[in-house]
Amino acid sequence: MKRKIKRRKNKQRKILIIGSLSILLFLCVGYAAFSTNLSLTAKGNIKELRGAEYLRKVCNQTSGDGLYKDIYEEGRCVYKGANPNNYINFNNELWRIISVEIDGTIKIIRNEIIGYMAFDTQGLRPIGYCTQGIALEHGCNAWAAMDYFSNDNYSGKVSRDAELNIYLNNTYLYTLSDYDKVVSGNYYIGSVLYNNSDLLSQIENEKKYKWNGKVGLINVSEYIRANSNQENCGNFNLNNINSNTCLTNNWMYQIVPSNQYLWTISPNSKTADGMHDIHYDGKIGGQSGSTVSNEEGYGVSPVVYLNKNIILSNSGTLEDPYKIKKV
Repeated sequence: MKRKIKRRKNKQRKILIIGSLSILLFLCVGYAAFSTNLSLTAKGNIKELRGAEYLRKVCNQTSGDGLYKDIYEEGRCVYKGANPNNYINFNNELWRIISVEIDGTIKIIRNEIIGYMAFDTQGLRPIGYCTQGIALEHGCNAWAAMDYFSNDNYSGKVSRDAELNIYLNNTYLYTLSDYDKVVSGNYYIGSVLYNNSDLLSQIENEKKYKWNGKVGLINVSEYIRANSNQENCGNFNLNNINSNTCLTNNWMYQIVPSNQYLWTISPNSKTADGMHDIHYDGKIGGQSGSTVSNEEGYGVSPVVYLNKNIILSNSGTLEDPYKIKKV
C-alpha cells in the first residue's frame, strides 16, 4: 500500500515538473517570437532621411556657426560661421557643404584647391563678347558659351566655354570616384560690380545669367553669405573694409591658399577680361586680364551638386564628417 502511494506521488511530481518545463518553454518561445516581431516592426518603421531632410532639421541657426535659413532665397539653407559642422566625405576626400538647395540637392566645395590654373587662355574665343576691351589679348571672363552675354559694359555672343570650365567638366569630373552622385545644377554667372554695397542687387545681377552643368566654382555672393557677421561683413564693400574681422567669421576663407588667390565664377562688370577672386587677406578682388590667362593661375576649388536622394550619416564635424550611405 505504501509503495503504491509512493509511486503515485512520484508520478504526480514528474507530471508537475514536465508541466512546469512545458509552460516555461512555451513562454520562452513566445517571448522570443514577440521580440523578433517587435524588432522587425521597429526596423520597418525606421525611415532613412534623405540628405536635405537630414540637414534641414538643423537649419535653424541664428548666430554663430551653423546652418541658417537663406534670407535671400526662401527654402534654401546656407552654412555660415568660422567653422560650422559642414564637413563631408566625398571622392575619398574632405569637402564642405555650402548649401541645401530648394530642390533638395546639396552643393559642396572641395576643402582644398586642386591646383593653380588660368581661368581662360588669351585668344581662345575670338568672337563677340570675348573680343571686346582687351579680352582677346588677355583671356575672357565669361564662364560658358551662350548666344548672348552682357556684363553691363560689354555684350555679345560667347562662342565657347572658358578653358577652366572645359577642364573641370571634360577631364576633372571623370576622375571622381563618386561621379555617379553628382548632378547638374544651376551656377549663377552674371557679373558683379566691384566693391558694391548692395548684396541683394548683386545676387540679382549674378542670377541674370546661369549655366547648368556638373562642376563649377563659388560665386562672390556665396562667399559673402558664408559669413556669420552680416552686420560688418554682409556685402562686398563691408567685407573688404573689415577684412581682418570678416575672415575670422567665414569658413570659406580657410580654402583660400596661403599667400595666393582663389578663383570665383563671377566676372567683373567693368571689363570683359577681369574675374573676381578671394585674396589671401580675405578681401574680394576684381582682377584684370593678365591674371585671367596667366600661366601660374589662381587656386581652383571645384564645386558640385549632390543627388537629392543621397542618404547621410555621421555628425559633420572634422573628426566625424558626413558620410554618403547610398543614393
